[in-house]
Order: sequence, then C-alpha cells, then structure tokens
Amino acid sequence: MKYNFKDIVLVPYPYIDNTEQRKQRPALVVGKCSFSRSYILAKITSTISQNTQASYIINDIDVEEKLKSKCQVSTDILFTIAEELIVKKISSMKRDSFDRVKGMILNNFEE
Repeated sequence: MKYNFKDIVLVPYPYIDNTEQRKQRPALVVGKCSFSRSYILAKITSTISQNTQASYIINDIDVEEKLKSKCQVSTDILFTIAEELIVKKISSMKRDSFDRVKGMILNNFEE
C-alpha cells in the first residue's frame, strides 16, 4: 500500500526498557524516500508538551477522521520506516494543518 504526505499511520515503536516488545503508535507521513520503499515520519504523542516551537497540537478540525485522544505532532522528532512496517492508515491531516506542521519542521533546520 502506498501512503501519502499528510497521512496519519500506525507504526510499531519499541519500548524504552525492552526493545524486543513493540507498541503501536501514530505518526505523520512527512516525506517519502525516493530511493527505497520507506517513509519519513514525525512522531505523534498524547503527551502534550509546553514546547510550542517543536510541537503542533492536533485538534479535530485538523484531521479528516477524528483521533482517539488529544495529541500532538513532535516536529523535532523525525524517523524513517520501511513501508512494510506500517500497520495501517488511521487518518489524514487537512492541507492547511499539514502545511503548518511542515513549516515547523523546516524551521528546525534553520541556523
């Protein structure tokens, strides 16, 4: 299955204290690696941070399908994952909201 920019997907995350076990967590697709079947994702967490420069709180109006709980995109935590490890798509961000997140990610790379 192919995923698109703006898709919110479930991916396996390792537990901090036990890397053999995994839990499924949401992440936002922010890029696709052109040389492989992998994606660049931004971490989504239900732990709401006070760091407004590195996080975007997702409200119901930001997504096509409502998420289970209030959460935020951590715009300073990006990672790649192979397509076959993505469990499924659970929602998609609306274009305006995604553009704000993308701008916040790009701001992390400014000097």
